[in-house]
Amino acid sequence: MSLRKGLERYGQFIRFNLVGLVNTAVDFAIFTLLISFHVPDKLAQTCSYAAGTLNSFLLNKYWTFRHKKTGEQEIPAPISNYQTSAPRSGFARPSRSSWLQALRFAILNAANLGLSVLLLGLFTSRMGLSSLAAKAVVTVFTMLVNFAGSKLWVFRQTKSTGEAGIPQGD
Repeated sequence: MSLRKGLERYGQFIRFNLVGLVNTAVDFAIFTLLISFHVPDKLAQTCSYAAGTLNSFLLNKYWTFRHKKTGEQEIPAPISNYQTSAPRSGFARPSRSSWLQALRFAILNAANLGLSVLLLGLFTSRMGLSSLAAKAVVTVFTMLVNFAGSKLWVFRQTKSTGEAGIPQGD
């Protein structure tokens, strides 16, 4: 592995974790704001978690796993990932690959949430770890699973296909 490829790989991992910190801040800020307006806890948690997940998708798509297509000039990701023909509303229409990435991202995060709940229960009830110790172990494990899933499945790029592994010409 070349030094440049090694730096890119670790750079993505560092960016991925920075995005995670930002997501936590978004989640906590929205939760706190909603609670201050007397929104019920479970609804506030659902809304704040959804906002953090949306933030995660956008930052990971456009910053962590950004790529330019082979042989093309680099175009800012929010522009390059949209088709050039805009509908009458004036907004660009997301490409087929963007929708596929969003679907894959939702599936990965739902699976990761299920995995984290399962492992948390296993570590606390079967292995006798405290809730905080179990949460720490589970968080490290699920963060690695989430990074691998994001890099290799959700935001993958190949030379023979377009963005997200979709054949060119959607």
